[in-house]
Amino acid sequence: MVVSYCSNCLKKAKHRLVKDPLIGKDVYECSKCGHRAYKCSICDNLAIEDENNREGLFCAEHFGTIGAFDRVDDRIDDISDFRKLFVDDNESRIERIVKAYNRVDDFDIVKIKDGIEPYVIVIDGFLNQKNRSFDEWRVALEKLYPNNGWYKVSWESKLLRDIAAPISVAVSEWAFIRRIFKLFIPYRNIFLIFSGYKGLIEPWLEAVKKAKQTGYLLAFLISRTNREYILCGHSLGARVIFYTLQKLAKSDRVYIDSVHLLGGAINNRSSKWRKAMWAVKRKIYNYYSKNDIVLKILFSIGTVFKEKAIGRNEILKVKGVENIDVTPWVKGHSRYKEFFEKFGKIS
Repeated sequence: MVVSYCSNCLKKAKHRLVKDPLIGKDVYECSKCGHRAYKCSICDNLAIEDENNREGLFCAEHFGTIGAFDRVDDRIDDISDFRKLFVDDNESRIERIVKAYNRVDDFDIVKIKDGIEPYVIVIDGFLNQKNRSFDEWRVALEKLYPNNGWYKVSWESKLLRDIAAPISVAVSEWAFIRRIFKLFIPYRNIFLIFSGYKGLIEPWLEAVKKAKQTGYLLAFLISRTNREYILCGHSLGARVIFYTLQKLAKSDRVYIDSVHLLGGAINNRSSKWRKAMWAVKRKIYNYYSKNDIVLKILFSIGTVFKEKAIGRNEILKVKGVENIDVTPWVKGHSRYKEFFEKFGKIS
């Protein structure tokens, strides 16, 4: 029996040893929430998930998704003031190094304008431009939510640009597909195939991991406020929202009014979305297009053809989820925000 913080419920509790394997780490169970995990690699607190995942190596504090366990009940009035939750002058140098290693690079929440609740938070996926322009969202939000407050979340900008490189404005999506087939058709050149696959997929797989971490972090920050929000995410930004909802579903209150997912790069498994729906007061709107070739190819390869992206498919049999086919408007993965104003009115 050990007394430490749990990364699931964020409470200090007794943890009972439930598994003592000959090989591998001991597994503990939290007496407050029943979450099973093992000790953080840095401290004695419970880690986030299981030992098969990289997340499981660290507790929530050292994984960077909370500031500190002993200040987890601190509150902020404005979510853009989130840095106040992460300032700790008593941290040792090694603790800061560890947190810096595991953090989400370029994470920021910028207030675009003041307004009424629920506040709109937008999250991008692939980035085709070096700046963090809000203009693509602005046109739609001025029509759909002119009186609400607006925020933008940025995260892992370099990584998201690395993914976008093959499908940037300078290269059409069909050219991207032809590039893949050129790599995979000449089977005699195994090295070229492998190098091409790694160049296309490795940034994607790393961004998938970071999207989960970003989602956990955003969920924590939202839960430190007393406000309600509308979440809008494109591509991997929709994946961030999925993990945000998964975490917030465990909260005692509902912080999310509604959700808009544009070309979501996350699977459409109903069981997962039922849980996510617990965190939403009204509806989750899933906008999908059969013209989204990037999701058809890149998402399929990245998931070894085991999953279907919500950006091309419906989320079936989940009460509160409304699927909207935007194929008539959206002709490619980068076109969702351009037409959000039009199909957002339908929802």
